[in-house]
Amino acid sequence: MRCPFRSVLISALASGLAILLAFATGPTAQAQSPQDEKTSTSPAAQPAAQNAERGAQIQPGTSRPKIGIALEGGGALGLAHIGVLQWFEDHHIPIDYVAGTSMGGLVGGLYATGKSPEQLREIVAAQKWDIIIGGDIPYEDLSYRRKEDLSYIQNSLKLGLKHGLSTPSGLNSGTEISLLIDRETVSYPSLDSFDHLPIPFRCVATDLVSGKEVVFSSGSLQQALRATMSMPGVFSPVRDGDKIYVDGGLVGNLPTEVVKKWARTS
Repeated sequence: MRCPFRSVLISALASGLAILLAFATGPTAQAQSPQDEKTSTSPAAQPAAQNAERGAQIQPGTSRPKIGIALEGGGALGLAHIGVLQWFEDHHIPIDYVAGTSMGGLVGGLYATGKSPEQLREIVAAQKWDIIIGGDIPYEDLSYRRKEDLSYIQNSLKLGLKHGLSTPSGLNSGTEISLLIDRETVSYPSLDSFDHLPIPFRCVATDLVSGKEVVFSSGSLQQALRATMSMPGVFSPVRDGDKIYVDGGLVGNLPTEVVKKWARTS
């Protein structure tokens, strides 16, 4: 059941964040109506008002302030970002930059590919989240050999034997979430820059080897989204050569600084 107060609070926080980022990344503009100009009758006050008006106007050849949003992680609560994005669209507020971590990275990444908030809701509603989070493949989808294994060895703990006895790197291999990401981002297999998406996008992960934040800005969008969703202990990490990526929430759950730095350099 939806909570109206939560929706209003989320919307207010999102709008406040967008306004703050707008002030941080570009000039601001204020419009003064002719009626307001006529209310000043003091001759000494008129030059000051006129100077303030000229200073507030956007000069010819300059663009409007840029607006960026940062979507934080939080598991299922991250799905509330869809309502925030809908609020922006309902109020005709354009979004120039999107960055996200964990579930916020997944929602932000799908939104950046051109999907509307309504489409995101449909995607969320169509998923069997107990299977995606739990990681168990439905029995009817198992091969005959795996079905036989289950009948003889009724144990949910899976051990590896290829390089000696080993435990899994996560409770969930991440197969189902990877399939979801691949299916919804099939139009963008590899990109020279995530700036080429309908809305420029960044997502944050953590490199377990160095312990540092990693900001994905190019390459495989699927790998970037899978990496930012790799909650330690739940999903298996993403390996890329010598690097091991897990959820970006370990070093920064709300990537506001990523958006600000990105906007200043673009």
